[in-house]
Amino acid sequence: MIKLSKRLHALSEMVPLGAVLADVGCDHGFIPLSLIERGCIKKAFCLDINRGPLDRALENARSMAMDDKIIFIECDGMEGLKSEHGVDTALIAGMGGKTILHILLSAPNPVMDGIKTFILGPQSEIALFRRCLLGEGFSILLEKLVEENGKYYPLMLAEKKPEKFPYSEAELYYGRHVDSGSREALSLLIGNDISTAERLLSSGKLSGEAARHFDERLQLAKEALNAL
Repeated sequence: MIKLSKRLHALSEMVPLGAVLADVGCDHGFIPLSLIERGCIKKAFCLDINRGPLDRALENARSMAMDDKIIFIECDGMEGLKSEHGVDTALIAGMGGKTILHILLSAPNPVMDGIKTFILGPQSEIALFRRCLLGEGFSILLEKLVEENGKYYPLMLAEKKPEKFPYSEAELYYGRHVDSGSREALSLLIGNDISTAERLLSSGKLSGEAARHFDERLQLAKEALNAL
């Protein structure tokens, strides 16, 4: 049985039962393989812009006699998918926020029309990612925050449906619909941000603009902490 890392396991738990899954930027293909092994999804597509990750995923699938249950496509983002593939769930994680946004915005419209669930794991510029995602007509239904090897990973369950209520700046930085099981990790992350901002502000080494930036971050972190 495939043993997933903490982050990959959390992502796999967000995939709806019976989904037809597209794993975009599939790396080793561990998530779709694990889900198929457990009978959780109907079908999977592994997509990657590079041949190397696809070959590794295919090798893993063959070693488990599952290569007939996954379709492997070398393409940029989701451009290799077609509407007749019937994909209803897209998993895009393990890359920068701008890259994920590019993949979403450049995907073929007929394919996007069929996708009901988006599982997203941006690893950089998280507040900007949330702002742009919401601005492009998505809403975030649920968030998880996973701590693994000293790093925090925000994971988002989204749909292509406009958000009804605007996010505050604090929510853009730290999320809104955070899973109850992630509250402890979120509290630690916010606490780390508060400590960092306070240390830098008290050092006296920041310029006026930098000082204003970290003072704003400090206030946002305190607001988020009080909202927990």
